[in-house]
Amino acid sequence: MPIEPTRQTDPRSSTAPRRRFGRGTLLGLFVIFFAPVMLAWSLNVWWPDWHPFGETNHGELIRPPWRVEDPAIGEAIAGSWALLHIADRQCSQDCMAMLDTTRRVHISLGKDFDRVVRGYIRPHDAPEGAPTPHVDMIDLPLPFAWVERFKEDRRPFLLIIDPQGYAVLRYGIDFSGKGLASDIARLLRISKIG
Repeated sequence: MPIEPTRQTDPRSSTAPRRRFGRGTLLGLFVIFFAPVMLAWSLNVWWPDWHPFGETNHGELIRPPWRVEDPAIGEAIAGSWALLHIADRQCSQDCMAMLDTTRRVHISLGKDFDRVVRGYIRPHDAPEGAPTPHVDMIDLPLPFAWVERFKEDRRPFLLIIDPQGYAVLRYGIDFSGKGLASDIARLLRISKIG
């Protein structure tokens, strides 16, 4: 029986498909890992105001955050988060309901109770006999001009002040205690200060 000669295989021909497979894998990995980064970068550059899921806060975000420059408030809150009530002249029924709601929200914070203080700003022209704040609040009788930038009308409202003295969220009289509790709990959870 004749012996068939063995075929000589070219070593270059067997590695060519492997090399192609290696390049394809590398390109695939590049696309998988860097495409999301490039997409995020392009969204940030060309559509910076786009929020895919909307805003999750219940209060009105103050943009840009406003620095509270008043020394009396700075000393009173001194590195804590603050729920700052801005009362109307008479501290009407709406004002008293806000005070009661924030008192209950403050109590519901549990172990974070001490990280938050409650403050009350009454107008300088408040009449004699107007209701006074609860005992656990800091009373700040300041000129009402301090808060005019936030007022569309003379109704009471609430500000959340961060430990560095910036007003970050604003709530009108129709806010819900559940929404406020959710916002303040989220701020306390993600904050490393205060």
